[in-house]
Amino acid sequence: MAATLFLTVGLPGTGKTTAARRIESEHDALRLTKDEWMKALYGTENPEQDSDVVEGRLVGIAASPRNRTPPGRSPTPSSPLGQGASSA
Repeated sequence: MAATLFLTVGLPGTGKTTAARRIESEHDALRLTKDEWMKALYGTENPEQDSDVVEGRLVGIAASPRNRTPPGRSPTPSSPLGQGASSA
């Protein structure tokens, strides 16, 4: 089965997250959001130098064959940033 990538692009406040959540629900998709990961990892801090690293890791996860789950099955939860990742 071929994988499908849904990519949302737009200005702040235009509904990208809302659309991504809808797509996630309707297509049993894996939603990867850099802003949510940055907040989980760094809280109110937003180190610009780490933003590209997090984004790169999320792209790698999206491209990984292990994340191509057959329809009707939930993907296995894992720490997308690798061993030792923390949310503090």
